[in-house]
Amino acid sequence: MHSSLSASENMSHAHSNGLRHSVNTQGKNNGFAKLTESQVSQIKQLLANGQLTQKTIGSQFNVSRETISSIKNGRRWQEVIVLPNKAVA
Repeated sequence: MHSSLSASENMSHAHSNGLRHSVNTQGKNNGFAKLTESQVSQIKQLLANGQLTQKTIGSQFNVSRETISSIKNGRRWQEVIVLPNKAVA
């Protein structure tokens, strides 16, 4: 008798048995990424500034407002850290 595995179960089995290695395909490691780390850093600075809407920022970088929201909320590009600018007196 042959048991059938779901795709998710099959991938779990392959990873746990060394048949498939984990590959980080997030952020800059994703060959389909539309943004660079530098652009994401600029986006995060614009978001911190609070002067532009997410839609406007998205238009400037040719991505959706949803992508900007995901960057802002840490669902995407969380590895890019932007330190707040300190005002110099």
